[in-house]
Amino acid sequence: FGHRHHDFRGIFQKACLELGLDPRKVLYVGDNPKNDIDPANHIGMITVLFKGGGRHAGDQSNSRPTYEIENYMELLDLLNGKFDVKTPDWFKASCRPSKCF
Repeated sequence: FGHRHHDFRGIFQKACLELGLDPRKVLYVGDNPKNDIDPANHIGMITVLFKGGGRHAGDQSNSRPTYEIENYMELLDLLNGKFDVKTPDWFKASCRPSKCF
């Protein structure tokens, strides 16, 4: 995208601009509070912090995510409940947390 490696805010802005998306209507899921959540929040994206115990567990950010999840099943619940994104029944039936997430 033509931005410096650590210019995450610029990358997010450029992606939204290139795709013709309003950042306020874009949901971004990330596990790094500083490099994912802060820049996405700065341009107005809806943010989801994945707190699954990865390498960024315990890292602090300058801003709060819109939502926090511990696993991807919670992401599916969030998408279904808050954003009316329907998960296919076959996916829910075949996917158990220990198997898929």
